[in-house]
Amino acid sequence: MKQAEARRRIILEFDVWARSEGLDHPNGTDGLRFFARMRSERPEMLAFGCRGDHWEVVHGWLLNADRVSD
Repeated sequence: MKQAEARRRIILEFDVWARSEGLDHPNGTDGLRFFARMRSERPEMLAFGCRGDHWEVVHGWLLNADRVSD
């Protein structure tokens, strides 16, 4: 999967997850919990090419999309 498609799908998945967790203002720790869930339950969503750490990339996407705060 290309990064652009992965980014779109992961942000949508995060929105669903955050609502199911009742999170009004998710923070970086919540983002890390989400990432750990994705890694264990939906690893295909993280099957995109990137340089470096997938967590850093996903965390950056969530920050840039104003889904989490640090």
